[in-house]
Amino acid sequence: MPHMLRWTMAILLSLFALGAAACGGDESGGNSPSTSVAIASDEFSDVTGESEVDVSVVDNEFVDPYITVSPGTKVTWIHEGRNPHNILSLIKNTFRADVDDFGVGDTYTYEFDKPGDYPYYCSVHGTAKLNGQAGVVRVAAASGK
Repeated sequence: MPHMLRWTMAILLSLFALGAAACGGDESGGNSPSTSVAIASDEFSDVTGESEVDVSVVDNEFVDPYITVSPGTKVTWIHEGRNPHNILSLIKNTFRADVDDFGVGDTYTYEFDKPGDYPYYCSVHGTAKLNGQAGVVRVAAASGK
């Protein structure tokens, strides 16, 4: 029986460690962006230097889906489609527009301050693996001008 108890404890400790790793974050509360996504840089529209940028939300896609902005840029998504859409960030505790709050003609704005990649998707027409209706806001490092 002690052998079985050791195995049970080992399994429970392993599950606890996996759960803690999945829920963990960094000192900033788990809302820091990823360092990069696996999308070629030439796929991104460079709109650095603009203080405000619009992204159209049409049926089954974001236009432009991949943008590079400067820190402090406000990005506004404009629902111009016919179908329900939402905007779900893959970065914990950042931006989110739910279907009920983002109807046809509505807008949603978020200001990006920290450099990094902010992947997002519409769960109605895309996936968290950035398949289908998905995009990335890449915030460039502040220039030392």
